[in-house]
Amino acid sequence: MKWLQHLFTSKKTRHRQVAGSLEMVYFEEVDRETMRALMHFPLFQKGRIRNRRISHFTHQYDLSRQTDAYIFDYRYVRGGKTRNQTVFWAISDDLNLPWFAMEPQQFRHTFVKILGRKEIEFDLWPTFNRNYWIEGVDPQAVQYVFGDEVPEFFNKEPGWSVEGYGNQFVLTKLHKRISPEDRPWLLDTGRSVLDRLVPRGKGNLV
Repeated sequence: MKWLQHLFTSKKTRHRQVAGSLEMVYFEEVDRETMRALMHFPLFQKGRIRNRRISHFTHQYDLSRQTDAYIFDYRYVRGGKTRNQTVFWAISDDLNLPWFAMEPQQFRHTFVKILGRKEIEFDLWPTFNRNYWIEGVDPQAVQYVFGDEVPEFFNKEPGWSVEGYGNQFVLTKLHKRISPEDRPWLLDTGRSVLDRLVPRGKGNLV
């Protein structure tokens, strides 16, 4: 039985096994240079630096998409609460994205709108607008890059957060760390988002 196998197999071993099945290289932790590269994303600026930790870091170069794909667990502490989530990170020379952040709509967004923060909306996708909060420095560029493909995809996929700029983006479920065995699903989802961002994000001005 699979649950018995999991009971007697360490999480590190399970991560290594899944990484091998996905043809990904496994690292238990990452160096400071990688952490500094991720600091460009708001997600990795939350909480105190000393309490941030990346673990079970895996990497694959996707030759067909000419993309470096990474999956890892990320932990930080904010407001006395420990947050754990699993992150997909893609770097592709075919991307040239304007800065944007997308996350599920939350009660606090009502207040930030009152305080003057602007939300990017999509006229043809009211359900997407209700489900997700999107902001960016250039709203028209974000709308162009998203096109219809991104709203259509996330209409069927609630609960995701995406942050992007330049040649990269990160994708995660809000405050959710997934099991090693679910990483193939996250890799497939990340590739699906990449495939929808590349056609209109290629050559776009940031």
